Amino acid sequence: MTNRRFLRWFDDRMGILTTGVSMKRTAAELAENNRKTGFSPDAKRRTTTMYTPSGRERIPFFEDLRRRWYPDGSKRFPADFALTPTLAKF
Repeated sequence: MTNRRFLRWFDDRMGILTTGVSMKRTAAELAENNRKTGFSPDAKRRTTTMYTPSGRERIPFFEDLRRRWYPDGSKRFPADFALTPTLAKF
């Protein structure tokens, strides 16, 4: 994500479950990758940098949820799932 401010807010709200926000790729690296993969062959240097939040691994509570929600290891969405603009933004 390029919105570092939002990720810092998210990290703060998640408390001990996250361990901070770090830069994943610079704007120049993103443009280079876009050119290499053909996603945007004429990509110029982007003005945004990509950031990612880090989470703690192997929290027993979440491991239990994962086993219950995804017993075969694949994600499934409810049949009545509706992607709203708010959910898409998040």
